[in-house]
Amino acid sequence: MKNKKKLIKYSVSFFSVLLAIYLISSFFVKQKIEKKIEDLALKNNVSITSTTKINLLLGNFSFLDVKIEKNSFSIQSKLLKIEDISYYNILFNKQLSITNLKVVEPQILGKIADFKIDNTKVKDSSKTALKNITINQLEVINGFVHISNANNKDIKVKSFDLKIDKLTNRKENHKFPFSYGNIFFKADSVDQKVSLIQQLKINNISLKNNTLTISKLALQPLKPKNNYINYVKEEKDLYDINLDSLKIVNIDITKKEKYTIAADSINIYNGDFNIYADKTRFLNSKKIKNLYSKALRELNFLICINQLNIKDSKLTYEELLKKENKPGLLVFEKLNVITNKIDNSTDNTNKQVIIIDTDFMGSSPLHVKYEFKIQDVSDNFRIRGTLKNVTSKNMSSYISPALNVSMDGFINRMDFDFEGNNWSSNGKFDVMFKDFKVKINKKKKKNKFLSWLANVIIKDTSKNGLITVDVKEVKRNQTKSFWNFFWKNIEEGLIKSVL
Repeated sequence: MKNKKKLIKYSVSFFSVLLAIYLISSFFVKQKIEKKIEDLALKNNVSITSTTKINLLLGNFSFLDVKIEKNSFSIQSKLLKIEDISYYNILFNKQLSITNLKVVEPQILGKIADFKIDNTKVKDSSKTALKNITINQLEVINGFVHISNANNKDIKVKSFDLKIDKLTNRKENHKFPFSYGNIFFKADSVDQKVSLIQQLKINNISLKNNTLTISKLALQPLKPKNNYINYVKEEKDLYDINLDSLKIVNIDITKKEKYTIAADSINIYNGDFNIYADKTRFLNSKKIKNLYSKALRELNFLICINQLNIKDSKLTYEELLKKENKPGLLVFEKLNVITNKIDNSTDNTNKQVIIIDTDFMGSSPLHVKYEFKIQDVSDNFRIRGTLKNVTSKNMSSYISPALNVSMDGFINRMDFDFEGNNWSSNGKFDVMFKDFKVKINKKKKKNKFLSWLANVIIKDTSKNGLITVDVKEVKRNQTKSFWNFFWKNIEEGLIKSVL
């Protein structure tokens, strides 16, 4: 009985000592953590407040009501929880190993420019220095963002969730800026002002199993068509773009000498692309617009996209050349585009092939095949195709405002095949007319004499029947886009066919 009492007494004493050691250790560890946070705050002139709770036995550390502030910028979180720190890995492997790191309801607010952290690396040659940091799972729950960059362009995210597995600072396979396993990300109601004249809105964005899906993307104008050009410092188009869905399959970002963005496919569904170009202000712009081959070749990162698909979409292009005229109008409905592999690496010698099928002005089938080599420094290209069943009304909607002419009649079929480079182009142009006439307009009123004269000098065979002409030495204006250059070839073919 005496021995039993002694055993109980010793046991109570032993566990009391253990409890005392635990409580004292917890106190000192808590004090040390809080001191580290205080030093970090002082070093960066940042205010950091939180309530710290620790459980040394389980290796759990919780920070409640976290608030980090510097000038107008702040990061707040209801809870930051670190679960199951491996003491064994710290002591024997010099590795900080965490099973779970959870951040609950973080809010990121203010100006990014007001938040700068001193990330100067301090050399630590001590035997206790940690070599690696590994987090088995990082989870961010129900975050909120409202920040602005140096140009006061706001970014708002109503809600986001993030989950990353096997996160480590070891840069395996040249991943940047760290190595990781699976990533899941979801955000709702993303809103960003991208310029003085454009706003980006995304209803939902998610990343799961390396597939990025965006639902209901809109690039909206902030200024009206009639005066947006007064808010820009150089020639710019005004976009009004709505996409039902954008999906990038098996996306991967790596870094060796350059960043590389790779994906199995990029798919755009039910896109409505509206482009308005006011050409009345910057008439003498000297900004060079590269052809697609050069633009891809000179990117400061590598891309490797196995296929690009645009499905069931619509493109509307308006161009205003003179304030007193209406803008020219081109509409491409039922737009479907497919490309082969897009690869701008220096060893790629394959042709880039783009196939376009659409209805011009909603009723005239158009098929186009566009080819070039990205690494061809001469920027040679070939574009060929067929347009069928075009009414004079559809042709005049763009040509009349641009060239001050209108057309009557019908084009049964138009075939074109142009080859060119950054400087000029040549090719073949076939067109089959039916009762086709050109009328010259003058100050919005039709000049009967000029219209009669134009029709007198039109070749007899051009009014009805097939015309084949050579399009020669069409000069490229390098301050205009490739599609402007292509359209100049079409115009040259039409002019040669009827005059």
